[in-house]
Amino acid sequence: MNKIQGSVIILLNSNNEILLVLRDDKNSIPFPNTWNLLGGFIENGELPEECICREIREEIEIELTDINFFKSTIFMIENITFSGSK
Repeated sequence: MNKIQGSVIILLNSNNEILLVLRDDKNSIPFPNTWNLLGGFIENGELPEECICREIREEIEIELTDINFFKSTIFMIENITFSGSK
């Protein structure tokens, strides 16, 4: 089984509300049409924090300047095919 590393971020506003994004409704992506945290796959040589900054810039066009690493967790998702995965 290939190991794919990803990173997600919990973005809170001043009211402690969490920003979620609605994924596209395409069967070609994992978990289509569901609400999710922002994040993505970690590129080769990239730190989780760098991944998050890149993904936020790509997905919602915001430049993050101050983030704090919270926790690393390992989990497995079975029977999921990632098209174009590394």
